[in-house]
Amino acid sequence: GEGVRELGLDAVVVVGGDGSMNIVSTYCKMAGVKMIGIPKTIDNDTPLTEFSVGFNTACQVCTDALDDLMTTARSHHRALILEVMGRDAGHLAMHSAIAGFADICLVPEIPYTLDGIVKKLEAVKASGRTSALIVVSEGVKTEKGEAVTGAVNMVGEKINGGIGDYLSSLINANYKGFQTRVTKLGHVQRSGNPTSFDRTLAVVLAAEAVRLLAEGHTDRMVSLSNGKITSFTLDEVVAAGTTGLDAHSDCVKAAHAIGMYVGELED
Repeated sequence: GEGVRELGLDAVVVVGGDGSMNIVSTYCKMAGVKMIGIPKTIDNDTPLTEFSVGFNTACQVCTDALDDLMTTARSHHRALILEVMGRDAGHLAMHSAIAGFADICLVPEIPYTLDGIVKKLEAVKASGRTSALIVVSEGVKTEKGEAVTGAVNMVGEKINGGIGDYLSSLINANYKGFQTRVTKLGHVQRSGNPTSFDRTLAVVLAAEAVRLLAEGHTDRMVSLSNGKITSFTLDEVVAAGTTGLDAHSDCVKAAHAIGMYVGELED
C-alpha cells in the first residue's frame, strides 16, 4: 500500500491473471486507490472471459511451429511431438493442434491411453502418410494420472514439464512405425509481436477499464463475454476459479470430428 501512495497514483490497471488482480487489489485498498483488472495469460484460463490478452498470439506461435515441424516430419518420416504451455488448462494445445492440423492432441482435462495413441498412429501409417504431428499440453499426466515434472520454482513447488519426453519414450518403446522427436517451445510462446486480434482486444479492454475508473468503479475485471465487452467484480472472478478446457466444447468436438485423437471422450 505504501508503494502505491508514494507513486501518487489515482488508480491502478492490472494486466494479468486473477491471482495478480487479487493481490494488487489488496494493496490498492490499503492505499485508498481504485483498481481495474485486464485479463492477460497465454493459458486462457482466467474465468468469465472468452479470451485473455496474449492467448491468440501464443496460438499463432504454436501454429507456426507446427507448420515448420510438418516439413521435417515429412522429410524424415517421423512423428514429432510439440510440448506447449498452458499449465493445467488445454486451451493453447487444442486450439493450436486444430490450426496446425495435428493428428493427436493431449490435454489435462481429457484422459488418454497408450492404446489410443498407437491406434491413431497406425491409422496414419495405413493411410499412406509417412509422418505425424502430436501436440501435448505441459500439464498432461501419465496414463495412470501421475504428474510429470521437471524443475521446482522459488517456493519449492514442482513445475510442469517433461511430458513430451515421457510420451516420446513411451511411443518409441511400444510402436515401431514412427521414430519420435520432441520440440519444447518454452518461453518463445510468451514472446514476439502480438497478433492483430490481441492488439485490438487489449485496446478495447483498456478503453473499458478507463471508462469504469472514470465512473468511480473499482475491484472489477473487464471481460469479453458472449461477444460483448463487460465487467465482473473481483469477488465473482475469484469465486469462479480458473477455467479449463471443456471436454464437451465445440472446439473438442470439431477436433474429434476431423479425425484427431484427443483422448478418451465420454459419450
